[in-house]
Amino acid sequence: MAKWAIVYDSKYGTTEKYAKWIQAKVGNADLYKAKGLQPETIIGYELLLFIGGIYNDKMPICDFIKKNIGHLMFKKVAIVGNGWYEDKEINREWIMDKNFSTEMHSRFPLFLVRGEINNNKISIPERMQLMGIKAQIKRRQDRTNDDIVALSMIDGMNSYTSEDNLKELYEFIDSGKWVIKR
Repeated sequence: MAKWAIVYDSKYGTTEKYAKWIQAKVGNADLYKAKGLQPETIIGYELLLFIGGIYNDKMPICDFIKKNIGHLMFKKVAIVGNGWYEDKEINREWIMDKNFSTEMHSRFPLFLVRGEINNNKISIPERMQLMGIKAQIKRRQDRTNDDIVALSMIDGMNSYTSEDNLKELYEFIDSGKWVIKR
């Protein structure tokens, strides 16, 4: 058994690409899809990395984490969210607020990476939801960099998927600061 387990939830393939990059970087890691994964499968791992897409500020991978929190309390756990948000503190806090209780905020470090939206793969309801988000962003007077990135991703004009986006995660892993928080 490997020291690491990487558990991912990928709807369209971008998050899976990130998970495989991380697996290649850390070397001794087993890769699992979250869908259908039994908690017993990950019990023996020392380090667990969860990676999932961010859809309307929600990360479905967090449902797996919350459901299996009892198995994770004494493990080294980190989370990576794939969306249009820049990896900065205000965005990490926002995503944590939307996905975890206040008590869980300091429990798991969260890293954000930018991905892409492939308009050929998304469903009609998802496309309609994105058009609503696009309209909201366009009405804003002061658009943020995240807003501009979101617009370009919604329009399918840009892919921000890059292994370079994992730099802060890799630095965190290499720093040895990964501790079990209680």
